[in-house]
Amino acid sequence: SRFNIDRDFGIQYRHNNSIGEMPLILSGAITTGEGRNITVVNEKLGMAYTGRVEFYPLGSFTKGGDYFGADLMREDKHKLAVGVSYCFNQNTNRGGGQLGRFVTDSLGKVYTDISTLFVDLMYKYKGVSVMAEYANKQTPEFISGFATGSGINVQAGYLLQSNYEVSSRYTQVELFSSPTASAITNEYTLCVSKYFVGHMLKWQTDISYITNEGSSDGEYRFRVQLEMGI
Repeated sequence: SRFNIDRDFGIQYRHNNSIGEMPLILSGAITTGEGRNITVVNEKLGMAYTGRVEFYPLGSFTKGGDYFGADLMREDKHKLAVGVSYCFNQNTNRGGGQLGRFVTDSLGKVYTDISTLFVDLMYKYKGVSVMAEYANKQTPEFISGFATGSGINVQAGYLLQSNYEVSSRYTQVELFSSPTASAITNEYTLCVSKYFVGHMLKWQTDISYITNEGSSDGEYRFRVQLEMGI
C-alpha cells in the first residue's frame, strides 16, 4: 500500500491474447494522475500512463483464481501467473502520485514526475498458494514529501479441506528519507482464515511482529475481521 497507484479517472484498454498455448493479458490506461475525489486543480498539465503485462506459462487459473490469495478453487494442475506493471505520473503534486498529501515548500506547491514499477507472481496447486510482489517508486531527484523507495512482499498459505487456511507473510519496505539515507521496516505475519462462502463471507485474523531499522524495540499488531459481501 505504500507504493500503490490506486484508482484514477481516465480510459483503460484490456486485451486477452496468447503466445502459442500461453495466455497473455495486455492492459493500458491513460488517466489524470490525480487519484480519487480531487477538487483542486493541478496547475501543471500532466497525465498518468500505465501499462501491464500478465503471463500464464502453465495455463489460465480457474474462475479468476489469479486475482485472490487462497486457492479456493483447489487447482488440480500447477498454475502460475507473472505480472509486470509500470506507471509514469507526470507533474504530480501528491506524495504518492495518485495518493497522499499535497506537497508544498516555502514557495508553494511542488510538482514532480513519479515512476512506479511492480513485479508480481501467483502460484497455486491443490490448496497451496504462493504470492510474491516487488514495488519501486522513484522521482528524478529526491524531494521531501514524495514517498519514494521499494518494497517486497512474500506470502504462502495452505487451504485445508475444512476451508480453514493457515498462511504466513514477510514484508520489507524501504522508504528514502534523504538523497543518501533510507528507513527500512520489516514485518513478519501469521494468518488464519475461515472461508464460509468464498470471499463473500469470511473470517480472518493475523498477528504481526514489526521492526524498524535503527530501533531495538519491535511491536506487535493483532487484527481480526469478519467480511460479508453480495
